[in-house]
Amino acid sequence: MKICLCMIVKNEEKYIKIAINSALKLVDMAVVVDTGSTDKTIDILKEFGERVEIRHFQWSNDFSAARNYSIEGIDADWILVLDGDERLICDAQKIREKLISSTVDGYDIVEESHMGGGAKGKAMAYVRLFRNKGYQYQRAIHEQLNINQSAVESLKESTCKIIHYGYLEQNMKEKNKAKRNLDILLTELKKNPQDDFLYFHIGATYGAMEEYKRSQEYYFKCLELKQETGFNNFHFNLIKRIALNYFMLEEFEECRTFIDKILTNKKCEGFVDLFFIKGLCFKAQKKYKEAEQAFSHCLKIGETEDFPTVYGRGSFLAKLELARIYINTGEITLAASTYEEALHDSHNQYKEGMDEYKKFLSES
Repeated sequence: MKICLCMIVKNEEKYIKIAINSALKLVDMAVVVDTGSTDKTIDILKEFGERVEIRHFQWSNDFSAARNYSIEGIDADWILVLDGDERLICDAQKIREKLISSTVDGYDIVEESHMGGGAKGKAMAYVRLFRNKGYQYQRAIHEQLNINQSAVESLKESTCKIIHYGYLEQNMKEKNKAKRNLDILLTELKKNPQDDFLYFHIGATYGAMEEYKRSQEYYFKCLELKQETGFNNFHFNLIKRIALNYFMLEEFEECRTFIDKILTNKKCEGFVDLFFIKGLCFKAQKKYKEAEQAFSHCLKIGETEDFPTVYGRGSFLAKLELARIYINTGEITLAASTYEEALHDSHNQYKEGMDEYKKFLSES
């Protein structure tokens, strides 16, 4: 059984070696399609010798076209897809054993996005590992494989996950990704004006550009088009983003009303991020008792893999918010002990809040 890594890249000298080395623990070979790098990406790729086949593609504002070229003519049973700013963490032996006896055609893999300052977001990525049997990518941007979801399973995070660095603020600025993405998305929307997927990503792009009102317009259009499909990972992500936009617009009452309506659905009872955003609204309104209840409920839920989330909202981030509330309510001793809990929380690997705690101690 052979596994091939397929990538499309442009100017990825910062992470490309990390990406390929991480995958070579699992795959037998790699095909990397370069769409016009002007940095050292090609030189780095050549260092891998025969294990990495380098292909060149004339960029045409179509990610699917480039992606399909990367999987064309591959001599392998399975294909793994990564981007140049990602890293694979996996138990290679477990995955190979799973693939040998697999009855499905593809696997979703958890994606952990690093956003700077120790913040991490988690969501289930689209199919990243699939059988080499003629599947093709569709859509010019945010491309997806034309595989039936009934033939797809999800790999456990303990077995495999993808670390994504591409949306660190610095990287976004360096590559001007938001503007590039928006131009392609709006062009695609003219061709497919009823595509809820496009509305979602246009909303996300405007959000990244901090144009939250325009973002809401596209999110609500997506929600309108998608309301018949019920709750799934895509829908959960959409709901969370709408709530966060309300908060960024300082429309706190609207935000809490929206969240409360969503939480009437029992499938959302464990959606920790919604309670966290609700707590932020209460805090911004100086309704500290209600905010305390919301963040305490986040701790009751804990960290979850069932919903798209910012890592820490079910643990140390909620504790940090509680500490800030206790400062505002004059409960200094309780604030100090809660800071200590947050800093020693097993989930707080980067000791987020340390500088803030030191400042609190110096001023207390």
